[in-house]
Amino acid sequence: MDKTIHLLNDICKNTEMGVDGVKLMQKRCKSAALHAALERQLDEYGAIYSQASRQLGELGQTPKRIPAAAKISSHLSMTAKGLRGMTSSDIAEMMVQGSTMGVIQITRQSRLCRGCDPEATALAAKLAETEERNIDDMKRFL
Repeated sequence: MDKTIHLLNDICKNTEMGVDGVKLMQKRCKSAALHAALERQLDEYGAIYSQASRQLGELGQTPKRIPAAAKISSHLSMTAKGLRGMTSSDIAEMMVQGSTMGVIQITRQSRLCRGCDPEATALAAKLAETEERNIDDMKRFL
């Protein structure tokens, strides 16, 4: 059960970071098409987070949040890059980088959590597929 809780918390953290990144990039986005693609990502991350949070609740747990220092570091990095003015290609590149990190993280955690609850494992796989789809979707804006 501990492995399942750990995996579900990793899913929550991954999607929370995704939501934060999307919201930050939407503020800089001037393209309606890119904004719509980011909105789809936001919805997907929200749905996966809700599922993981629900599963944690069923186990008597609440989702662990991303440490504030990690969020601040991420925001500062994105803000610094944005000072020079961001094109749709720049935004897409940053989103691809974030989703790539997300794929790596959730794939690694899934492998470490073999034998977890099948529902949690399936949700981790769904998140990895979502991240990969997000990467493919952003490529058209590069």
